[in-house]
Amino acid sequence: MHHSQALQLERGLEDGQRNYSVDAGFLLPSVVSIRALGLLKQKGTEWSSALRLKCGVQEDPQHMQECHMSQNLNSESDPIQTYRITAAHELYCSHFLNLNHKIQLRHERSPIHVLSSLDISYGKQWNQSSNKHRILLNQSLRNQSGPDLTSYAVELSLRLLDRGLNFRTQLLHSHFKRPKSESSTHLKINYNNQMPLVAGLHWKNLSAKVSLQNWEGSFNMDTPWLYVFATQKLTQPQRGISHFKSEINIRKLVNIPTVTLDGFYKDRGKERQGQLHLFTPTLSFIKLGGWCLLGKRGVKGSYSIGTAWTPILHGEISLGNGKHDKTLEMSGGCGEQDFNISAVLSILDKKLKKRVLMTTMTLSDLKTPYVEFHMEGAIEEMRKDRRIYQKRWRLHFRQPFKFIPQSLVLQETFTIYLSQKMYTLESKVLVDGNKKAIHVLSLGYQPQHPYVCSYLVQSFSTDIIPQDSKICVTVQNNQTVREMMCQLWTGKEEVLSVLGQVHLNIASASQQCITIKANLSQLLQQNYPTSVSLDMKAHRSHKKTSKFEYQSDVKATIDNKDYHAHAAMTVSSTGNFSSTISLNEDEKNATLFFTLENSVPDGVNAMNIHAGFHQTLFPEVTSDSRIHLAANSSSKSVQ
Repeated sequence: MHHSQALQLERGLEDGQRNYSVDAGFLLPSVVSIRALGLLKQKGTEWSSALRLKCGVQEDPQHMQECHMSQNLNSESDPIQTYRITAAHELYCSHFLNLNHKIQLRHERSPIHVLSSLDISYGKQWNQSSNKHRILLNQSLRNQSGPDLTSYAVELSLRLLDRGLNFRTQLLHSHFKRPKSESSTHLKINYNNQMPLVAGLHWKNLSAKVSLQNWEGSFNMDTPWLYVFATQKLTQPQRGISHFKSEINIRKLVNIPTVTLDGFYKDRGKERQGQLHLFTPTLSFIKLGGWCLLGKRGVKGSYSIGTAWTPILHGEISLGNGKHDKTLEMSGGCGEQDFNISAVLSILDKKLKKRVLMTTMTLSDLKTPYVEFHMEGAIEEMRKDRRIYQKRWRLHFRQPFKFIPQSLVLQETFTIYLSQKMYTLESKVLVDGNKKAIHVLSLGYQPQHPYVCSYLVQSFSTDIIPQDSKICVTVQNNQTVREMMCQLWTGKEEVLSVLGQVHLNIASASQQCITIKANLSQLLQQNYPTSVSLDMKAHRSHKKTSKFEYQSDVKATIDNKDYHAHAAMTVSSTGNFSSTISLNEDEKNATLFFTLENSVPDGVNAMNIHAGFHQTLFPEVTSDSRIHLAANSSSKSVQ
């Protein structure tokens, strides 16, 4: 089987027009025959091209498939700065009718107008003017602005003929700058000859002077379901006085009558005033008002709040900032209830500083007598010199209700005795004038003799805390002795005394001795011993011959019973070891001993062990028991 192929290219120039052509073919007998013809023309700013393609079997010309495609592009401009560009595209195939289409694009631009359009035709009747399968898109922007005017118009439209869709939107905006500013913006949407949205915004400046503003504005929106119309005004009739008013009206699915918000504000330097009112033609929702005056040493003001659901709330306030006195006065009312609050802060800064705060609050009702709350607080330096510094805090509170104390006085006095190195904090509580408690906490901070004491006197009825009690803890320190004592008194009787002492004696690195003594006496609990004493001494020595000795001796007395314990241990350099432990109570005792001896007589290694136990202290075990154990061991080395 033979095949053939051919290619022919031509280029020409005629009357200023350039031509380029190509002819290509491929033949495979009884299988396929392909031929393509192409043409490109250019003259000035216009370009055009065409392509023709045949494909099939040469022996069957009736079933040859053919496609044509053409393009055209042209641009031009004129002396008035208008630029235009057009483009066209077509595609036709004899056996693929769904691919046939035609596209036309047009764009035009000038200093005041920009226009674009797109036309797409497809389907079986793609090249007929009555074809329904078309998409039409248009866009337009018009600018008519000048030195004193800003004006824009934007329009966008879309049409789908086969689906019956026709959409169009317009946006218009204009702004006048002189002599008085004014601006308007409108939006319209058209959908299949219906208007789903129309909106507009308009405002203008009516100010006669730059310093006095006068503005008006409006907004409207209309849809098939909702209509909204709102206005806004702002005026300044005089310098420092502003008035604004806003109105809104809603109809159709939601009906709201005209709602108005009216406001007023005045600023005259030190005096300021404001009002706010929200209402409809038949109902007042909320009304607010306020006034304020700024003075050299004070501030005064008033307010009122009224709503459709609550009684009117009103009040006045005054703040004073004197040289020595700071004052606060507040009064107000809500319906039939009134209240009054006054506070005075007195400051005295001379040799001794003093701060006094007095607060009174009064509540009254038309049907009941008034009730009063009173609170007084003071911070005062009582004394300040080289020996003593004293400061006092005091709080006095009174109120009319009986379920809590009606009168309460709290006082704290803090004193520093500089020469004695001592702090005291005295606390006083007085309830209803007849119940009181005094607590004094003292702290001494001498380096070798610190102490702390707590003293309480109270008249409250309680079985847990005594009416008169005192507790002290003292510490005594020196190089070898540490001593601590704790004492508790109720009234003038000492009910608890605890004394502890530690004495450390270090003669040398090989000789050390420690002595511990403790005494306790108490009258608080009868089920426990009333007196307990403990005396313990421990001694440790270590000689250069590697001999180590340890001895301890403990004596204890609980009420009238004496106890004695002794322990000793010795370790020699040859490995000998002995220890003894004994415990005595009156004539009863218990003793445990253990010894281990090592010796080498005549080349024989010998070791002797002795252990014993004897006790009469625990008769429930046995009345008199003695146990003695001995063991010997020896070994001899043979040369």
